[in-house]
Amino acid sequence: MELLALGSIVELKNMKDKVLIIGVNQMSGKEKYDYIGCTHPYGYMSVDELLVFNKDAIKNVIFNGYFDDESKEFYEDIEWLKEREKKNG
Repeated sequence: MELLALGSIVELKNMKDKVLIIGVNQMSGKEKYDYIGCTHPYGYMSVDELLVFNKDAIKNVIFNGYFDDESKEFYEDIEWLKEREKKNG
């Protein structure tokens, strides 16, 4: 699964609330995550309520967010950086 667009809404395997994706390629401490999101329909409430997760935690995609040429270029850059990090360890 390629990265989902911002604004996508997903169900995660470990929770009942839906999650709205608000960012990609996120850091939390020293850990990297594919996404950051907030619960739907509540949206951003506080930094303590944000969720970081990876693609493999997604059970179901309910809605795909907006994706255009600018988004495509940005996501290609992210994938290139991820591949570079894997090669360099």
